[in-house]
Amino acid sequence: MSDPLRAVLAIALSLLAWVGMCATASAAEHVPRELVVKYRAGTTSQERDAIRHAAGVRTTDTIDGSTQTVAVPDTETTEEAAAKLEANPGVLHAVPNYVATATAFTPNDPGRGTPGADTRKGCLSRETPLPARAWGQLSPSREPRVTSTVWVLPSRV
Repeated sequence: MSDPLRAVLAIALSLLAWVGMCATASAAEHVPRELVVKYRAGTTSQERDAIRHAAGVRTTDTIDGSTQTVAVPDTETTEEAAAKLEANPGVLHAVPNYVATATAFTPNDPGRGTPGADTRKGCLSRETPLPARAWGQLSPSREPRVTSTVWVLPSRV
């Protein structure tokens, strides 16, 4: 097989694989019939009320001073309501209210995920597993004793 033919075949197979991956991707899970609407800075409460009324949606929750979740009525699709909202210059964006989920990912931080480990380096808590030789260093309060050694440079620099 010639080099140009191999190159064309490789490109075709790559494109086919890419199209296959795109076709299997599914839409992210979101709250049905609900949008998150971010308004432009300076949009007043009355203007927001008018924008929602014109789009036919109602507020379900306020996220912050410029972002709200809105419910979409059964008379229109979520996409239609988002398009109506985004057509208004007072709206930055209107997107589905996506559901965030935790993953099983565990960071490779040596201090994380260990029973009793404190997230601050060098800190001990009551649950921190201590090596056998450390038990003799416990103070009467059963807390590890913290001692320090300071070394001073002879030149005092």
